[in-house]
Amino acid sequence: MRAITEPDTAQAEIARVSAAPSLSKKMEDLAAKERERSEQKRLDFEGVREKLAEQDSLRVSRMSLRSQQDSERAAQRAKLLLKQEEEWITSHDQDEIARTQRRAARQKQRCELQHQVHL
Repeated sequence: MRAITEPDTAQAEIARVSAAPSLSKKMEDLAAKERERSEQKRLDFEGVREKLAEQDSLRVSRMSLRSQQDSERAAQRAKLLLKQEEEWITSHDQDEIARTQRRAARQKQRCELQHQVHL
């Protein structure tokens, strides 16, 4: 029986040795594929990170632009309010001047009437 098993063992050993390089090659292929997947994941992650950084940059730019526009609008409102206030003051001053002139005219008429009455 030993004689029968020895050739079987020899053939099994030959088959095992013959299969070893293909197993090794398969392991190398699997390792290479795993490295490729890992690299792709890294690249995908970097792409996502770059997109997020770009979005953050755009968000900051929009916020800066909005802030600048808000400041410009606030400055325009302040100018408008100042102009309205100046117009109101001018109008109020003119009204006051007109009232004073009317009062002075009435006072002058009274004085003239009193002077005529005394004559």
